[in-house]
Formats: sequence, C-alpha cells, structure tokens
Amino acid sequence: MKPKDIFRKTLFPLKKEDQSKWDDFLDSLDDTVLWFPQAKREFKYLFSFATAAGTFESPPSVFIHTDHLPNQLLYKLFTEGELETSDEKIILNDIIDLSINWDYKLDYQLLSPCQRKLMACYYGHDEYMQEPHVPETGIEKWLRPKSLEQLRETVKRKWFSELVESIKLLKVTYEFDDYNNQEDDLFVNQFDTYILYFFHEQVQFFKKFFIEEALKVKFLRTEVYDDRKYFPSRFFELFMGYMGVEYLLSDLQEIPVEYFSLIQQDTKLVGILNHPDNHKYLLESVISLTANIGISKVKYYT
Repeated sequence: MKPKDIFRKTLFPLKKEDQSKWDDFLDSLDDTVLWFPQAKREFKYLFSFATAAGTFESPPSVFIHTDHLPNQLLYKLFTEGELETSDEKIILNDIIDLSINWDYKLDYQLLSPCQRKLMACYYGHDEYMQEPHVPETGIEKWLRPKSLEQLRETVKRKWFSELVESIKLLKVTYEFDDYNNQEDDLFVNQFDTYILYFFHEQVQFFKKFFIEEALKVKFLRTEVYDDRKYFPSRFFELFMGYMGVEYLLSDLQEIPVEYFSLIQQDTKLVGILNHPDNHKYLLESVISLTANIGISKVKYYT
C-alpha cells in the first residue's frame, strides 16, 4: 500500500473545513518519505534537500517527525508561525490537526521493558520534570500516571498539555543561509514542504505504521544527542531493511550493542529483526554535510 493510501486510511482532520487541504496533501504524496524518530525540534538536516545544496534532486514529499513528548520551541512554531536560528528559519504556512483511528495511550504500565528503557534514558531533563535529572528512576516515577489527564496534571505546562499525543500536518517554508564556496557570497536555500508531526511514542508508532500498515520510507534520519548509554533515535537503524530505507542521514557512529538486548525484551521486535525482509546492509557513498551529519547509501545483501 502506498503512503498516501496508508495515511488516508489511518488519519483524519479534526475539523471538517480542513478536509480539502488534507486531500491536497494526500494527492501530493509519492513514495519519497522520510522518518525522523525522536526528532525533538531539530530541522537543520533539511538543508541537505535544499536545491542549492545539490545532494538530492528534490526533497521527500513529506518529512515524518515523531517524538513522544512535546517541546516548547515547537509550541512556539505552532502558535507564532515561525522558528528561527542563526542560519535557518522555519515558516509555518498552514497547520492541520489530525486524529488517528487507533487507540493510542501513553500508559507507562503497558509499555514493554524495551520502550520504558528507551524513554527513560532520553527524557530525564528538568525541562520536563519538577525534580532533578534522574535518567531512569526519575522518569519512571514521572510516567507512572495511568491516564493522559493525570500526565497533564503532573507536568502542568500549557504547551505540553496541548501537544501531547497530538498529530499535526505542517505546511512550511524552510530557509537555510549558506555561503557560496567560490565567491563567498551569502545565498538562501529555500523550499516548501510538508512535515507530519506525531507526538507519539516511537515503538508504538513503528509497530502501527511499519508492521501493521507496512509503511515504507526512502529516507531515515537518526541522531545521537548525548553520551548516555542508549540513543533511541538510532535504535531504528536495526530495522532499515524492513522499512525499505535507501538513504540514512546520521552521525554514522556504530550502533550500540545494548540495542540488541533491548530488542530481546519485545517479542514483536524480535520477529521483525529476524524477518526475511529485514536484510543486512552496508553503508556506502558517504557524503559529509556537517561535522555531525552524513548521508549514506544503504546497500542490502543476503
């Protein structure tokens, strides 16, 4: 099933007046899809798809960003319509709130040990917690509420309450400033695109869309954020064959061996890891974009 058919089947605008915009988005979709798990507020990698950069002929038809907990700067983008750093700008041209036809709940007690470990190591910051940074035990205590309402009451932040478990389709203009290497003149790379943002837990998203709905993505973006033991974004590189990934945008570090022990705690993930379609791969044709981002062509073998 093509991405547009999967999204047409699973996602619906919350407002009836947005149906025509949603239909326009679906009609624009092709098979060039990018997924960025644990995306936080990171957009800088988008410059690799800007026309002047020349890395790819055209950007993906949609960038899928997922993150199970909202971010305050993203809330600023959604409410003020613009997010700017020293060398890039995201301009929000339109936004559609979406619903999904499956029962999603951020219930800590129902998460697998693998999911709890991934979530605990990533979010231990006092930006999200009232207590000091405690990577595992603190976040376990924080995620213990049984309902979304209890979770909102625990966090007590408006931007969190409005965004958690939401799905938003963003129509944006991305601008990236750079310097011409030959003449040292400033020029602006710019393109319009769609970003489909899910504030949903990554493993549940993976199981729903990649296992149940058989979604395929041409691009996978992953990133290491800090020096902790586990890095949830890169966890999904283990399933690139199953997802049909052709290009990996990553920091290209070695996958931590701890991921394999985490997978053993989830029988469904074990099945996908050993699935015949989850081919082993080599990374070749590395293109260095910055000190922290490289693009690799994924070559599969049996």
